[in-house]
Amino acid sequence: MKENLSLVSSISTGAAGVDFERRIQAFFIIQMINGGYAPALPASTITKVICQGRNHGFNTDDCIVFTSDENKIEHKLLIQCKLSITISNTDKEFKKTMDAAWFDFSKNNSFNRENDKIALVTGALSKAYDGLLEILRDIHTEVSSDVFWEKYKGIGFSKAAKNKLDIIMESISQANNNVRPSEDEIFAFLKIFYILKSDLHEDVLARGGINLSLLQTELNNQMYSYVKSPQDIWNGLRTCLSDYNRLATPIELSNLPGEIKELFKRVARTNQPQEYVPRQILDTAIKEKLISSSYKKELVLLSILGGIDQKNQSDMQVIEKFNITLSTLQELQDEDNVMFTDGIWKIKTDRKKVVEQLGKKIFDKDIDSFKAIFLQILSEIDTSLDQSENQKQMMGLFNKKFQYSKTLRIGIANGVALVSNNEELFPNCSRMMIRNASALSVRELFADYRNINLWANLNDVLVPIAEICPREFLSNVKKAFEHKNNPFIELANNYKADVLFSTDYLSSFRSALSDLAWDKDYLGESALLLAKLAELEKHNDTYNHHYALTALIETFLP
Repeated sequence: MKENLSLVSSISTGAAGVDFERRIQAFFIIQMINGGYAPALPASTITKVICQGRNHGFNTDDCIVFTSDENKIEHKLLIQCKLSITISNTDKEFKKTMDAAWFDFSKNNSFNRENDKIALVTGALSKAYDGLLEILRDIHTEVSSDVFWEKYKGIGFSKAAKNKLDIIMESISQANNNVRPSEDEIFAFLKIFYILKSDLHEDVLARGGINLSLLQTELNNQMYSYVKSPQDIWNGLRTCLSDYNRLATPIELSNLPGEIKELFKRVARTNQPQEYVPRQILDTAIKEKLISSSYKKELVLLSILGGIDQKNQSDMQVIEKFNITLSTLQELQDEDNVMFTDGIWKIKTDRKKVVEQLGKKIFDKDIDSFKAIFLQILSEIDTSLDQSENQKQMMGLFNKKFQYSKTLRIGIANGVALVSNNEELFPNCSRMMIRNASALSVRELFADYRNINLWANLNDVLVPIAEICPREFLSNVKKAFEHKNNPFIELANNYKADVLFSTDYLSSFRSALSDLAWDKDYLGESALLLAKLAELEKHNDTYNHHYALTALIETFLP
């Protein structure tokens, strides 16, 4: 087996499968917030959830759940999500799942055999697999390897179930460089390996969905009530997870992001004593309160910028252009309107909610300033493609160094997208001014559309950039594809699935085109460009690249 698989973005792996993956991730975040447990692990508190664990050193990577027991011992559940899977020697998805699981078990120093587990979570597993699941349950409770193998070689299990188990053991041998591990080693692996069935892909009202129904009952429990409905919390959390999958950002109980806190805002029921209210979420406002601040203009400006890194001098120079000083940020923190964590300043509530209340503080000159800052920050060129192969791999490992922080880069891209798609929230701005600034921001950013380093530089922000002005974005992509020095050819060739830390510079590009394709006005152009991209990437030995297109097409099939 290859020592490690390539870093990936879940967004490019297909619409139905991605939605199932996000539902599983959302389930564990709700369990974390509500004090629930993780299956396969001992009773313990969930402390952290990571979406896309590959970027954190795990091969079984769709979701990593961290827990802490009463003795403060850490346990991890490594999860691979497959909406459907066939346990077969010829099934590529099953082989990749077992390759990843065996690598984490046998070679990953971050995996503790005593405390950690690996789970394949699937939404579709027929009754033909019930015997196999029974064998695995037996192994999980069996103390002795000798006792298990005695039952296996005797009449303890059905022939059909043993055949499925044989396929798993054969896949382990293939993952182990075609060398069959010892019986003790196979037993040790099977003892930490789980196959879990989930119906979270089934919508509650449409087709039943017992697990999701129970989850929504939990969100509507009797000790407190949420401001938002269970369905709104569920849908909102899945939406939030788009960014957390793209950025592979850990979500920790001790430091929940503002947008997730906003979803889980809750209050005690009127007939419950206050001391009985669970304390994980401290925000108890019943309805949206009016923003009270002596710095309303600065607050709405910061909400559009997205956030800044106090340790980054270039970030500080940007906010100074908007007359925001460190003392202003500290005042806003005292007013409980912004938060300061690990050197990062961000607003505490949802950015759009701030704009909804304070958008009237923004004028045409501010729109022009945002355009200038947008171009200044995102025009910075990443030259990693000019490096040697080894240098490129190391840059992928240690992250590229830009003049401006990642917080501000991603923040300003999303902020300008927020402005361009919500003209009505800025009553003191000319709508024509907003539209022109949006179009020119994208047009001028891609003035040198043939520059491969420009596209590589924008890999982490292409989705919001495409939303700023889809027509301009698609126009520049089309021109780049038609040029004799098509930059996407080299970007596609740069990615090597079998090279450790090889960067997939087109992951965000696929996501941007896929998102635009859901708008009927852009469906044709986006689908055509996805097809051209798939043609460029056909040499890559990975299933990710064509799924964005196939998932889109399958949506329209009967």
